[in-house]
Amino acid sequence: MGLAFCAADPTPPDQAVSRTLSFSADDAAARIFVYAPGARPGTGENGIVHAADLRQAADSDRGSQSVYAADGTNLFLSLDKWRAAQGTAEITNVSDTSDKISLKFTNLIAFGVYSAFLADLENPGTTLRPIDGKGSANSFTAAEDGTASLDATAPVLLASTQALVLIYHSDGIDHGPGPGAIGTDAHEQIIAPL
Repeated sequence: MGLAFCAADPTPPDQAVSRTLSFSADDAAARIFVYAPGARPGTGENGIVHAADLRQAADSDRGSQSVYAADGTNLFLSLDKWRAAQGTAEITNVSDTSDKISLKFTNLIAFGVYSAFLADLENPGTTLRPIDGKGSANSFTAAEDGTASLDATAPVLLASTQALVLIYHSDGIDHGPGPGAIGTDAHEQIIAPL
C-alpha cells in the first residue's frame, strides 16, 4: 500500500501532536473491475456484485487495461491511471475528543468528485463514516492536474484501528454522509490505515 508514517501516541490538547501519513492507491485495485470475456456474473472477494465479462482487478493486470464499474459501465480510465493516486494526511490533535486532518492528493482523476470517509479496521464491513462526521465537509472536486486538498475536523480521535477511505464518485455526485453504491458509482481509490 505504500504506507509510511511517523506517529506518536495521542497526547493532551495542550501538547498537540501532529503525525503525517503518506499513501497510494496500490491496494485499492480490487475495488474496481477489468474486462474478462467469459467471466460469470457474481460476487467478488469484497462482496461487490458484478456483471458478466468482468472480474475484480488484480496486481498482475496490465496497467493499460480499461477500468469498469461493477455494472459494466466503462470508467474511461486505465488501471495505471487508477493506481497512480497518492496522498498525504497530516493529523493534529485539537482536543481530547477530536482531530484535525489535512489531506493533500496528487494524480487523482481530473475534475473527479471525491469524498473522504473513515473505516473501522477492527470491524470490517461496518458502515463508512464521513471524515467530518456529518458528510457536509468531506467532499471535493479534483483539479484538472489531479491535485486536491481537504481540511476537516473529525469528531473523534483518529486511531490506528481506522483507515482513511477515498471514494471516487463515477456518477459525479457528492453523496453526502453516505458513499454511494460501492463498486457501481462509488469506488474506493485509496484505503490507508491511519
